[in-house]
Amino acid sequence: MIINNKNHIDSKAVSIIAQSNFREMINYGFTKKQIINFSTEILDILIKTGKENTNGNNAYYKTSVTYESKKNTVQKICGPNLYLRPFVREDIFLFNIWRKKKRENKTFIDMLSELNNKEIIERFSKKENKLFITHLNNDQPIGFMIFKTDHIESSKTEMKKFIGESNLWGKGYGKEMSYCWLNYGFTKLNFRKIIIKTFDTNISNIAVNKKLGFQLEGHLQKETCINGKYIDILIMSLLKNDFRL
Repeated sequence: MIINNKNHIDSKAVSIIAQSNFREMINYGFTKKQIINFSTEILDILIKTGKENTNGNNAYYKTSVTYESKKNTVQKICGPNLYLRPFVREDIFLFNIWRKKKRENKTFIDMLSELNNKEIIERFSKKENKLFITHLNNDQPIGFMIFKTDHIESSKTEMKKFIGESNLWGKGYGKEMSYCWLNYGFTKLNFRKIIIKTFDTNISNIAVNKKLGFQLEGHLQKETCINGKYIDILIMSLLKNDFRL
């Protein structure tokens, strides 16, 4: 394991994120002097705060989760502000709307963007894969959660999340739906390990994953190509025994 202290992002992860953001700043046209000025501003902000981690930002996130089932099959996963329910064929129009959004090209890795409607339905009709649509409690659909399992006998799966409504980004819904989905994966599907792949520049997603208990497990250099640029991917993992119920 790369991370030893589960309450903090370790030095290896900090180094990877710093290198990635340095490359991004160069690509955006920052000069070396401007990068130094940027770093100085960060230090000034840190000094002005006067203290570190006093607001509980490194605390693990957990919330209440309940289930509605029919004939031993989960029909609804409920959190305080939203719920998840199984994908049905009629939901395909939501994917056609959401995957056209520009943000997906930057954050959603290599899952549905190359599949047509028939292929999406076929893939998630398989028992080993799970796809649930997320709704707010007012029934507005906002995104989806996925478990993609290549070898069901390994009791390991890959989790993916997506919020398609741009006005709801950054409001905590991604964290809540992720926790509900992890609870479902560990307590109902009995996975022993869940992994996430994220862009090394997606700091907000890395931070959310850390709050859920994920640890950095691997770094894939220049793993995927987005808009003609090769991007590094971080692999983060969470074991069932480490999930906070």
